[in-house]
Amino acid sequence: MKRAYKKPEMIIFDYGHTLVYESSFDLYKGYEKLHGTASENPLELTPEQMHELANKQLFDKIYKAQDHYNTEYKWNLAMRAFFEANGLKFPEQYTEKPCELEILFWDAIAPGQPMPGISELLELLHKMNIRTGVISNISFSQNALTKRINSCIPNNKFEFIIASSEYNIRKPNQLLFQAALQKANLPAKNAWYCGDNIDADIHGSNACGIFPLWFNSPLKCAYHRSKDPQAKPLCEHLYITDWSEFYKFANEHFTE
Repeated sequence: MKRAYKKPEMIIFDYGHTLVYESSFDLYKGYEKLHGTASENPLELTPEQMHELANKQLFDKIYKAQDHYNTEYKWNLAMRAFFEANGLKFPEQYTEKPCELEILFWDAIAPGQPMPGISELLELLHKMNIRTGVISNISFSQNALTKRINSCIPNNKFEFIIASSEYNIRKPNQLLFQAALQKANLPAKNAWYCGDNIDADIHGSNACGIFPLWFNSPLKCAYHRSKDPQAKPLCEHLYITDWSEFYKFANEHFTE
């Protein structure tokens, strides 16, 4: 007997490898871009030295804390300390709007493009009066994330875009999902959550009472997603590998 699916009032999406596909991830290219943009570099650091020094002074410690306590950091604040400690300065357009320096770095390390089929799906959901939003585990600011999403998916109708960097916690912490529900003014039972990470997205949303959709695209992911690549969710969920599948599913199950 097939399960009956009730049309949700809202579907919330993860960002990386769900809404947007980043085919590569190369931190060196980011430091190369920072090096070429800096207006002052008194230590004459090369891109390689900047990369190594940032890891030694900053990120080796941050990543350990992040893994152990599931905390989030904010890239522009962490890098501000690194820049000032090493005398690195940037043109006024970047100091007045730190978000622009984030975007410069992010575009260099991981160019983004819409996940195949996502624009068509979002248009369909909008026509069906299904509201949409975003929750992402990400160190870049909410402003930078919003600009990236709007650049890749310009016609989106997202009511909110939540970046974990603004909250100092990461999914699967239920507070992020609960904050989204408060923004939407919805009970958990009326929302779905779509994401690619089993622990953060599927188990996290399920623990909050939101129905999870596991989006497991065959496209190669440029970053670490799961400790066990053979793992499967331990809760009820919908399994989708391509947004065209969900487009068809929505037409079959969400029509009134």
